[in-house]
Amino acid sequence: MINDSFGEALRQLMADRGIGVRALARAVPCDPGHISKLCQGQKRPSERTAARLDELLAADGRLAHLARTTADTRGPTATVTEPDGSDGQGAAPSHEPADIGSLLDLLSLAWTVGRLDQPMDRRGVLQLAAAVTATPALGVADPVGRLARALTRPAGIGEELVTQLEARCVGFHLLEFVMPAEQLIRALLAHLNEITSLLEATPADRWRQRLARVAGESAVLGGWLAWDLGDVSRSAALYRTADLAAEEAEDPAIRACSAIYRSFAISEIAGHHVALRALERAGDLLPDEGESATRAWLLGRRAEEAAALGDSSAHGLIEKASDLMVDAHPQAERSWTRCLESPRFSHQRLTVATRLGDEHAVYEEIEHMVTSAVDPAQKKTGRMLASVGLALTAIGDAEEGVRFGERAIEAVRVSRATYAMNRLNELGSALQGHSSARARDLRAAIGVTRRELGSPRPSTPGRTPGPS
Repeated sequence: MINDSFGEALRQLMADRGIGVRALARAVPCDPGHISKLCQGQKRPSERTAARLDELLAADGRLAHLARTTADTRGPTATVTEPDGSDGQGAAPSHEPADIGSLLDLLSLAWTVGRLDQPMDRRGVLQLAAAVTATPALGVADPVGRLARALTRPAGIGEELVTQLEARCVGFHLLEFVMPAEQLIRALLAHLNEITSLLEATPADRWRQRLARVAGESAVLGGWLAWDLGDVSRSAALYRTADLAAEEAEDPAIRACSAIYRSFAISEIAGHHVALRALERAGDLLPDEGESATRAWLLGRRAEEAAALGDSSAHGLIEKASDLMVDAHPQAERSWTRCLESPRFSHQRLTVATRLGDEHAVYEEIEHMVTSAVDPAQKKTGRMLASVGLALTAIGDAEEGVRFGERAIEAVRVSRATYAMNRLNELGSALQGHSSARARDLRAAIGVTRRELGSPRPSTPGRTPGPS
């Protein structure tokens, strides 16, 4: 048994603050089992975890001190077991988030990632985050430097500042790929607040149009994050803001992107018919030329919704989407296209094949997908694995469906991809008629995971998607 002075202090602080194991785990974030073992003295925390717990519980450094004291009493050979099961000595990548709790750190991280402007895995983001406190917000070294720049540039707005805000917006879209929504939303709102202050002081000129564009591109992501967290009213407000920014910037593609993001919620709440009509109207917003990656994504979403209605035209829509994506340049197009799938759109193709009951296409798309759904820290992985499990269950291979569902659960717990829960819920519903112990255990695990994540997606029994 590890020296339990840290565990005793942690238990007392949690009791004093009135916070439970699951709530604290969500805030870290980490697996609730890891918090329980820390409380019981069965595990020793890493320095990063101890610092994060200090911050969350307002412990004034007490937990960090106890963590170091415990390490000293264990001697040089002691190891730290991280939430992902690694030993803290480099044997396996840690899935624990970097200690980037302050808004300044997250804003700087988004700016840095945006300047790099390339997809990153979780490890790359964590490596950047380790040095982010040394990165100045918007590239300004210190308050004195900011004052000097303001005095020598009375307008306060210029190419460099706007370019930096644009880079930060791109960074937020890239970070959404690997970071939980609850970690990003506050920083994104602070980013929007900065843009608001600049817009209030900026007349109608070329800077204002670019600021409006970056506001719109940021707001659509905020709407998605808020919806993922179950904050429906804030999500709707952010989408409306994005539409207003699109008008100000004379950039209808922002409205089209907003409609695509909204379509997921519309489909879940109002049904596939309503979502499909909204997506069809969104297509009319795009210009005749350009925006190829956005148009491809839109067509792929239309294919998914059409397939849910048993409409065979979904086949043609997904083929057209793939053809468009082959010639598109998503990395150079828009902030929201940076992390779109490969030109084949394998995940959307699998959803279409599953909903239309096309067994041959299901196996073909699974073969393409399993090679890319390997990193549990990528938020897309959990949803992709859940989709594979659902597809296999739908065509009668429930045993393999359960196996992929188990892998999906593990990935969702690591990445905290709340939005993947709707696909896991569908898988759980599809397995209701299967009485094997593994199927029952998986359905139970889906419920536990939903509660651990605080997911707003309820477990609603329904049919396996297929032809209507």
